[in-house]
Amino acid sequence: MSEKRMREERSESPDEPIRPFKSIPASKLQAFTVGIQKKTAYQRHKEEADLKKKQESEEAAKVYAEFVASFEEPKSYKLGTTNFIKSGTLQPRDTADDYDKPIAKTIFKPMPFVRASDSISTVNKTTANDNTDEDIDEQKASKFKESKTPKKRNLDTFLEEIKKGQEGRGRSDGKNGVYPKNTSGPDDTGSFDDGDPNTTNLYVGNINPTVTETGLCHEFGKYGPIASVKIMWPRTQEERDKGKNCGFVSFMSREDASQAIKHLDGKMLDGYTMRVGWGKAVPLPAQPFFVFDKVQETVKTGLPFNAQIDPGVGGVNSRPRAEVHVTKPSDIQVMRIIHRMVERVIKLGPVFELAIMEKEKDNPKFRFLFDNMSPEHIYYRWRLYSMLQGDTKSRWLDEPFQMFEGGPWWIPPELPLFDEDDLGPMFDTDDEMADQDNITKGTLGHIARQRLGVLLRKVTFQRGTIARTMAFAIDHADAASEIVDLLCKSILIPDSPLSVKLARLYLVSDILHNSSVHVSNAWKYRKEFESQLPMVFDHFNSIYRSINARLKAEQVRV
Repeated sequence: MSEKRMREERSESPDEPIRPFKSIPASKLQAFTVGIQKKTAYQRHKEEADLKKKQESEEAAKVYAEFVASFEEPKSYKLGTTNFIKSGTLQPRDTADDYDKPIAKTIFKPMPFVRASDSISTVNKTTANDNTDEDIDEQKASKFKESKTPKKRNLDTFLEEIKKGQEGRGRSDGKNGVYPKNTSGPDDTGSFDDGDPNTTNLYVGNINPTVTETGLCHEFGKYGPIASVKIMWPRTQEERDKGKNCGFVSFMSREDASQAIKHLDGKMLDGYTMRVGWGKAVPLPAQPFFVFDKVQETVKTGLPFNAQIDPGVGGVNSRPRAEVHVTKPSDIQVMRIIHRMVERVIKLGPVFELAIMEKEKDNPKFRFLFDNMSPEHIYYRWRLYSMLQGDTKSRWLDEPFQMFEGGPWWIPPELPLFDEDDLGPMFDTDDEMADQDNITKGTLGHIARQRLGVLLRKVTFQRGTIARTMAFAIDHADAASEIVDLLCKSILIPDSPLSVKLARLYLVSDILHNSSVHVSNAWKYRKEFESQLPMVFDHFNSIYRSINARLKAEQVRV
């Protein structure tokens, strides 16, 4: 019988007692149901490292807390303690309690050597001198620290100047004399004032766009010689839309600049109120760039057009007479207005002049129509009379004349150097020879003078133009004085370009080089140029010093 069968029979038999079941622990049941998860070597190593790290951090925190606590309140040393003990010195006379008191920090100062013969006062003086030396050392150390501090960069200074300029423009517009609220007018210091007490440069703001540098020279030159003048012309459309310019005017002396600020700051110039203040100093040339030709104040005589009494030359037949001297206006714009006015009056008659006087009575540009004593009105009356007599714009009778019988004598202005408006045919040598019979020897006739003017206008850096003018000068050596005078005046014309001036200077050199030829009176050119050339080279020196661009100045110098 099999073993299985025997177990079944035993279970079926009722007489056999039932044995109790042995209880199974929960851990074994969990292991039986879930199963035991064994840790890998890496996990065990990681757990051990974390545990070790945690213990070390706890021990370090404990040691650090004990270390900090040892510095808080010093305690008297007791035998067997491990607390930190501060160092100190216990004098024999001190008690144990004095040891715990804080010790004042003092700087060690060595005592000077005292001789047996020295007194106590000598020792005290020596100690005081030592203290003084220590103060000097401290001052040197402070100066050394200041020298180590970074200096102000040029870029920072430039940015501050721009900021000042923006603030100055924001404070005042100044056009037509209108200023923002809480401002009484333009500031006296200028937007570019750096506080230099020796500067002679002035900043000029709110300039009318039609005002030129020549106009500024005539306006500021009344107060002294001008070293340089510059208008910052707009370069972009945004700057042009502002409708105003700014610039700089530099004087030769500080006193003249102060007077200009006093009289011109807030003054109306062509409808714009100028703002004048100090600017950054600029180098001054040896000679002034512009000197205002101050006309002597005329005495009011009560005669028409304020004619002045000329006593005349002493002699039997000489008698005093009233003279009206005509001068060209210094302001180019006023002169152009006068010329246009003359053209319209000649064409439309005196009715046009009356209509303009009614319409422009408050316009400062037409003030010459009302002030009969002003030089501009005198020039206007003479110009109108001259054009009605058949004169041209550049050629007129330069001899004194009377407009009406018994009236004052009018002295016309000097004729221009060249006749720019002469469009007639060019005269040749035969015409000049025919004209030469009617003039004095040693002077140029009208035709010869016209030929010289045309030749001078055509002079360039080309050799042919210089050679033709030089040949004319040698052929007319009898009039060397007049030719030299005309040539030097053509170089000194303010509005002529620098290239034209240099080309004419080459002509001077060519004439001097050929003045040794065997031609009658050719030697006179050396004598005449000797007295004229210093003024010419002073003019070139002022041009060179007025050039701000270094490269351009080098080109001119070469």
